[in-house]
Formats: sequence, structure tokens, C-alpha cells
Amino acid sequence: MHPTLFTIEAFGRSIPYYSYGAMLAVAFLLGALLAAWNGRREGVAPERVVTLSVLILVCSMLGSRVLHVLMADNPGGGILSSQTGGFAFYGGLIAGIGVSLAYCRYHKIPFLRMADTMVPSIALGQGIGRLGCLLAGCCWGRAAAQPLPDWLPGTSGIDWPQSLAITFMHPDSLAQRGIALVPTQVASSLSCFLIFAVLWFVIRPRKTFQGQQLVAYLLMYPVLRSFWELFRGDPRGLYLGETLSTSQLVSIPMLALGFWLLHRGRKQNAAQSGKSGA
Repeated sequence: MHPTLFTIEAFGRSIPYYSYGAMLAVAFLLGALLAAWNGRREGVAPERVVTLSVLILVCSMLGSRVLHVLMADNPGGGILSSQTGGFAFYGGLIAGIGVSLAYCRYHKIPFLRMADTMVPSIALGQGIGRLGCLLAGCCWGRAAAQPLPDWLPGTSGIDWPQSLAITFMHPDSLAQRGIALVPTQVASSLSCFLIFAVLWFVIRPRKTFQGQQLVAYLLMYPVLRSFWELFRGDPRGLYLGETLSTSQLVSIPMLALGFWLLHRGRKQNAAQSGKSGA
């Protein structure tokens, strides 16, 4: 854990530059550059991609912070504070989709084409952002000695390997210090990097219909996110008898949307193939 990268002495006081904010900046810059480059292949002007990237950044950060404040038991800090993380990704995703729909409609750009342009960058940015969670000490996991919730049957004797656990010792750590925890930040980061690799190297060169990369993302991310949510130990809003988190609940309609778009895309692709073969 390294929550502060450095401090700047100005105006008679020390101004910290937080690691979480730095990783978000890196994620945005790399994601925007990748999306602009990918836009050429998708037939979307790079300047449109960059402009939308900035809009998504602003709206998604506000949306993710708002959802965190609404759902977390103890969000901490102000709504724009990034010192301790305090962002719910799905809030940002929903806000990002909303502003993207409005932007594409205004500029008459097919939304699914723009989505395929942006989605790999989203997965890459998430992977980098989760490393920011590790540095900030947020989004921590359960104790390695009891890595899964009690309501899951047959999990009482399951332990997380101590060699793959992480222990926070920093005095500013929000997680309990001195106890080996499941490294949910690292696991989530690797999962997002895996999704990016599948989107970029497998789906992208073999795409058969517009929106296919968005579909693949919506089918992969909710499943992986819901799985690692089982190992999370931070307060983030639990429902249905404290069995499901906010992210797990939101994952259900996201997954359903992915299956609907998959059915729609395959149907359209079959129709086009039929016309070309006629």
C-alpha cells in the first residue's frame, strides 16, 4: 500500500498527490489513446473518440462516486474525494453509457460502433484502476483464513493460500492491519486485463457484427466481478439478507443486456448472410 505518491509544498502547506488519482490518470490517457487508434479501424473519427473519452471520464467519475455514496455503509469523504477510493464502477459505467448514447445520437454516430471502439479501453483502464485500489488500500478482501461468506454452503473449511495473500501494515489502511487478506484488488485487475486481451486479440479481429466487443464485455465482466465480490471484505452495500452486493445486483441486468445484444447481433448477421447468399 502506497496511498500518496508525493507531496507538493505550495501556499505554505503540503499538497498530496494520491496514488489512486495517478492510476486513474494513467488509465484514462492510455485508454483514450488506444480508443482513438482503434477508432480508425471502426470508422470513427479520432477527435470524436477523444471528446467522448473526456465526457465519459467526467460523467463516470461522478456517477461512480454517487453510487458509492448511495450504497456504501460508510463512504467517507466528500463526493469528489479520491483519497480513499470510494468509487463504484457500475455507477460510472451507467453514467458513461448514458453520455455515450446522447453524444452518438447528437453526432449521428452508430452507438454500437462507438461501443466497440471504446470497450477494450474500458477493460484496460479498469485493470490499471484496480492497481490504484491496491495502492490506496481500498476494495480489500476477506481474511485468508475465512475467504468466503458464511451463507455459502460447504465453505467453512476452505482457506485462501497464505502465500497468495496480502497484509496491509500502512497506518492509513482502511482494512484491518496485520491480517492476511485475499488480494481482491490484484485478482480484479488481472481479470480486467484478461478481458482486455480477449477483446483485443480474439474478438476484435474476428468480429462479425457491430457491438460484438460490447457483447463479449457484458458477458465476461459481470461474471468475473460477481465471483470476486464473494471474496470482498470492505463495506459496499449488501442486500437480500446480506448475500448480494450492489455490484452483484447490477451485474444481473448487465448480463441480461449482453445476452439480448448477442441474440440481436446474431439475428442481424444471419439476415445479412441470407441476403448476400440470395
